[in-house]
Amino acid sequence: MSIVQAVLLGILGGFGIWDSRVFGLWMIERPLILGPLVGIILGDLQTGIIVGASLELVMMGVVGIGSATPPDTVSGSILATAFAITSGLDISAAVALALPIATLGQLVGIVDRTANAFFVSKADKAAERGDFSGVDRALWGGAALFFASYFVLVFA
Repeated sequence: MSIVQAVLLGILGGFGIWDSRVFGLWMIERPLILGPLVGIILGDLQTGIIVGASLELVMMGVVGIGSATPPDTVSGSILATAFAITSGLDISAAVALALPIATLGQLVGIVDRTANAFFVSKADKAAERGDFSGVDRALWGGAALFFASYFVLVFA
């Protein structure tokens, strides 16, 4: 895998985690979409489609209810598909690899949500002063935190 492909996968990870947080819900974060996108980036669309569809079947029920943080489908899908393509893993091995990676992504998400409290307090203080641009900066600061952490997780 080249450094350009790794950077593109990191950017895909950042946009994938932004899907339900910044863009609305376009379903970019689902394995059914991420798998083929990884396949396009790495030059093996067929394997990307197969791994993405297989992971979608496993992760269809993964949803956060209340304050629960579910395993992260974004990092699990991207990295499992990338490992399947670059190292020639079969589909069952890629699916088995996705769940531990998704659990690691879950921990990153918990750290991000905890660190995001800093930006929430900044937004509250800016709102009390009537500083709408300060609220905007604080909200984008939290979004940048998510993007950067998932970029690093997928890139590394």
